[in-house]
Amino acid sequence: MSWITAAERGWKLRVAVVVILIGGLGAGVAARQNPGGVIELLEQILASLTTVQEGVDGLIAANDSNVAFTPMVELRSGVLYCGVVNIADSTRSVEIEVFNTVTGELTADGSAPALEPRRSHTTAFVPASLFPGSYYCKVAVLDGKSQDIRGALLIKPAQDATTALVAAAQ
Repeated sequence: MSWITAAERGWKLRVAVVVILIGGLGAGVAARQNPGGVIELLEQILASLTTVQEGVDGLIAANDSNVAFTPMVELRSGVLYCGVVNIADSTRSVEIEVFNTVTGELTADGSAPALEPRRSHTTAFVPASLFPGSYYCKVAVLDGKSQDIRGALLIKPAQDATTALVAAAQ
């Protein structure tokens, strides 16, 4: 799979727009010559636009995702948290979820609807005494990309203790 730079993606988008404009002009001329076929021509233009949009969607690189996941960790003692730091220059809205890897069930969740730049939010508290098992965290940036945040799964020996383990989200 080849990676396309932003400049290449921009040029491909420009070419697609020019093709659509030329096709649209041709459709306009054809519509004047055949007034009964306007709907058919509009359907053809819509099909062309859909094809172009699918092509542009395919140009989006995998790192343009808005979701990051941590690796799985075993929780047998202590407390598990999921946290996020906003490294973007503007406010971001994030959702944090903790999943049990055995059952696939959502174990804990939380959100930060307006996380300021250079601020952190820790949520999704899971005590091992109540819920021992294997877990991972999912962090979704609702109004940005996963590159806008740094997410982590944290395990502490106790609720107010220093973090003993950090697993970074990718």
